[in-house]
Amino acid sequence: TQMIYLIVRKWEYKDCKIDYNVVKSTDSLKKANQFLSALNLLEQLEENTYHIVQHDFQAPLILKDEVA
Repeated sequence: TQMIYLIVRKWEYKDCKIDYNVVKSTDSLKKANQFLSALNLLEQLEENTYHIVQHDFQAPLILKDEVA
């Protein structure tokens, strides 16, 4: 397994449905924090916030033969 870090943008405005988008992924927590800092510094809309989501990635099982 491999730990990956997703940078997620959360958009929230009044009574609208909250929206989440992955804007970046990396396998380095240091790089994730650097990117997060840059996004927070550059963001001009108060509706957008950025978050790091840690995920323990496991490659999906790929079946090569027909399974009955």
